[in-house]
Amino acid sequence: MDAATVVSIILAIVFTILAIVSLLDTVAVAIVGHISNKCLAEEAGKAAIDQDNKSQELNHKYELLKQELHDRKETEALIYKYGQPLFVASYEL
Repeated sequence: MDAATVVSIILAIVFTILAIVSLLDTVAVAIVGHISNKCLAEEAGKAAIDQDNKSQELNHKYELLKQELHDRKETEALIYKYGQPLFVASYEL
């Protein structure tokens, strides 16, 4: 074997090793990317659930406050309507 053949074989082996390393690197990056995307998707799902829970809680509080305001207005209307006659009746007793 002459020197040119030996150099060609060595270069072929080196390039094959580089190709294998490059392929393994690509596979590793794809796996890490997939795992990262999966973790991010889970975190986004949890955040969406938390946001939905907070939204439901705020809607519930809003409904309670709205009902309380309605009750107060209704009470105020009853006091305005019947307060004076009841005051007069209690004074006469």
